Amino acid sequence: MELVKRGALIVYAKEKMLDWVNQQDGFEHEQLSIEEINTEPTVFLIPEYEDEENAFLYIEENKNTIFTNLLFEWNENDKINLDVSKENFYDWFDFLITPIVNDLVNTKIIKETI
Repeated sequence: MELVKRGALIVYAKEKMLDWVNQQDGFEHEQLSIEEINTEPTVFLIPEYEDEENAFLYIEENKNTIFTNLLFEWNENDKINLDVSKENFYDWFDFLITPIVNDLVNTKIIKETI
């Protein structure tokens, strides 16, 4: 096992995100619940941090990218036009951050550009 020199940001949807997902066209699903949408939260690796303030500064600086990526998971339309203000960001998502990321897999990490 190896310690990865990164922190992790785990993102959970709130009701506003759930409402938006349930309004999307093109999905053949019944209305999702908040429990269902959060069964597989998205994890972002972030830089190592010594205090949470630095982690949240990094998240704030990258909120547009994070917000857009989370929307794109449910709608691949590149013309999504939503207000990604700080207020909306925190109204739509809950977060858990952790400074410890361990890699249990004994193979090279493969990255793909998205």
